[in-house]
Amino acid sequence: MKKNLVLAVMLLVSSSAFAQSEPFIGIGLGNGQATMKTKVSGTISGTSINTTLSESDSEATISVLGGTVIDNTHKLSIGYTKYNTEAGSSMKSIDLGYSYYIDQSSLQRQNHNWKPFVSLGYMMNSYSIDIEDTSYTLDIDTKALMLGFGTDYKIDEKSFLTIGYDFSLSTSGSESIAIADGADNIKIDLEFDKMSRLYFGYNFKF
Repeated sequence: MKKNLVLAVMLLVSSSAFAQSEPFIGIGLGNGQATMKTKVSGTISGTSINTTLSESDSEATISVLGGTVIDNTHKLSIGYTKYNTEAGSSMKSIDLGYSYYIDQSSLQRQNHNWKPFVSLGYMMNSYSIDIEDTSYTLDIDTKALMLGFGTDYKIDEKSFLTIGYDFSLSTSGSESIAIADGADNIKIDLEFDKMSRLYFGYNFKF
């Protein structure tokens, strides 16, 4: 993870060498959705169990990010997102992103303020949850490749808005925990199956 962050920062810094590079910082609000698979196996009160559950959850998000727009065609970014999870759990992610502005010549002639894009991102997600009625905590790190689309809207020469949506093409990472309490002995396996995000941002160029 540290190696990926170093490479991302180096890429953003090196992009400033481009003649048309426009660095920016931004803040965003949104909604993140995830589908988690939980497998529970073992013995509870003398009864053997072996079941798999799939549950979808949706949480509000707040993000900070920085990046640069290159030649008015490419956008690179790195961001940090915090999820507004329920008590007893926490979720945050670091996001690396690349966006390509679609050549919409006719649209730009009519209103050059709109800049639609497609995006590809790499998300490193950290999730922690307290296991109910126990002293155990389950921590899981997930990596996801994200594909998305959206548009930027130019407010003035120094600021622009962003609205976008992305979803996971693939995810990796799972975690297991064994819980023993008297006669009860269970194992919990947790993994993120699908992830998606809808987001709105305000960005300032400098």
